[in-house]
Amino acid sequence: MASVVAIDLASLRKAMTECLMWCDAFRLKPPAKVQVRACLRSRALAETAQKSLYWYLAGKDTAILQNPVAARASAEGLFGELVSLRNRLVAGGSVNADDVSRELTRNRALLLVNWAASISDPLADSVTSGYLDEFYLPPWDTWLALVPLCGSGSRRFLLSWVPPWARQFAIDEAIGADAMARLAWVSIGANEIVAGNWGER
Repeated sequence: MASVVAIDLASLRKAMTECLMWCDAFRLKPPAKVQVRACLRSRALAETAQKSLYWYLAGKDTAILQNPVAARASAEGLFGELVSLRNRLVAGGSVNADDVSRELTRNRALLLVNWAASISDPLADSVTSGYLDEFYLPPWDTWLALVPLCGSGSRRFLLSWVPPWARQFAIDEAIGADAMARLAWVSIGANEIVAGNWGER
């Protein structure tokens, strides 16, 4: 069943603008296939992304079980650090507002991850040539926000941008093969931002 993503369009547009500025080198042109694992996992953000936040998102932090509200606050703080670092490192430049609008409304440009369901599975990495890692997490350069779904309580889900060329790396196939059904495509409707069914290609 489809769910409403509880993020306002202005915040999503801001996050997309910042992400596109950072990912500009690979926004339209795909990297060589052998470089896909590295091209959107920049070294400059690696330490911050791989800090507790990354392992928390991958379901490795036991704090999520012991105190989910405090763990969520910690994850949101670390995610904020990642975004702040990314914005500080962007060397000027700008993104055309029309490009941002185009990406927000493009089919299969937004992917939602239920990271609480993430357990290691090498299939995702293999099927997508490394675009998704073994926890079905997309590259950290493309992360947009931690968002709730209406009715999901304190739970947060990882929203990311998917470049136009990324579909050639079999993301739909990985979604269909994922027994945990931890991924969903997101679309922007007339009045709301909606996540499709989990595990639906």
